[in-house]
Amino acid sequence: MNALSTDQSTLLSKLPSFKSVAWTMLALIVVSYFIFHAFEGRHGLFSLVTSQTSLDKAQKELALLEKEKAQLEIQIAKLYRLNEFPDLKDELIRRNLGYIKKDEKVIFNIN
Repeated sequence: MNALSTDQSTLLSKLPSFKSVAWTMLALIVVSYFIFHAFEGRHGLFSLVTSQTSLDKAQKELALLEKEKAQLEIQIAKLYRLNEFPDLKDELIRRNLGYIKKDEKVIFNIN
């Protein structure tokens, strides 16, 4: 019976205490919390990838809009000098106002 009690006491002395287990569990929970939020959440890696994709789309759209703006600025500059470009003046009047010359005929395509 004495041998059994010494074996039990040896086993019990080798087991970690409740306090050390509790601190280990608390540390694991805290580390897990920070690891989870490193990937998820507003500032996580997944959010970073989504933000980068949105940024790329916005930059492409910005480039298209800047190109369109440059073309519109060229047209505006031409409109200010409309008398220098009689063909442009004629085209704009025909397209926007629907004017035709007296000797022209209009053909409608009804489909």
